[in-house]
Amino acid sequence: MASLLEVLVTFVGAMLVLALAAQSLQEIIKASVGIKGGARQTALERLVMQSALGAGLNKPDGDDINKYLIDRLRALGQKGIWKTNLRLDVVDADKLRDLILELHPKDVRGLDGGDAGKGKAMLADVAERAHKWFPLSLDPVADRHERRMKIGAILAGAAVVLAVNADAFWILDHARNDPAFRTAVATQVDSLGADARVVEAIDDTLQTDTTLTNTQFEALLSRRDSAATRRDARALAALTGEGALFPGYTGWQFSRRWLLGILISVLLVGLGAPFWHDLLASVMGMKERVRAKAKEAVKDAEKAAEKADNVA
Repeated sequence: MASLLEVLVTFVGAMLVLALAAQSLQEIIKASVGIKGGARQTALERLVMQSALGAGLNKPDGDDINKYLIDRLRALGQKGIWKTNLRLDVVDADKLRDLILELHPKDVRGLDGGDAGKGKAMLADVAERAHKWFPLSLDPVADRHERRMKIGAILAGAAVVLAVNADAFWILDHARNDPAFRTAVATQVDSLGADARVVEAIDDTLQTDTTLTNTQFEALLSRRDSAATRRDARALAALTGEGALFPGYTGWQFSRRWLLGILISVLLVGLGAPFWHDLLASVMGMKERVRAKAKEAVKDAEKAAEKADNVA
């Protein structure tokens, strides 16, 4: 039977694999339908329209500015199934202001043919208003999206757990008594973890670094998508491929213990991949410290025995 630490590492690793698979499923759905992008785009268009009206332009002028912005941002966003929606996660107040300032007065029907300097000044007024009102317009969208994603994480976790029959009690039993399962989990965690960390690091950069040029952004986005594709493929293989970690739907038992185990797994997977990744790192650190202390104890015992022999 495995030690308590080995069982804990395996159980946490299994939850991490499930959470990564659920995260991949959630991202695929989110990217496909442009959930956040659609709401964010609507809020962005309303913000620009109100900024244009506040600067003394009319509705057709606001429509022209929005059309220009959407055309420019289309290269930066990830398209969903709905072609009118974009993913605009990295567009912040500064980037929006800069994009509006790049617009030429001739591209706005109300400013075309007039004084170019005056037209630029009016567009600068639109840009400043959009920059000032950006948090008021876009922050509520992010808050609503975060709440929806928490619910979505639980639903995605439930779908994955049920599909592969990841009963928490089954996982615990195999973590204790099945060396092959412990090895398989460790292998999958190693292969999935590297790509998952790349995706998380690039996501953080894309969401926080407002100095990226379009070329830098597209290069990072391409690298992020490649890592995410590898992660998703490995997660799918870990759950459904040859030598899959879990028994699959054929192992459904419909007993009280099984239902409770499934419910526990759903709730645990819903905590998210970052939680399990951090916990696994902590547990692995604990395991290494225990090993180090054990080695020191062995060395001390050997020295004591050698000293006793010398005295004798």
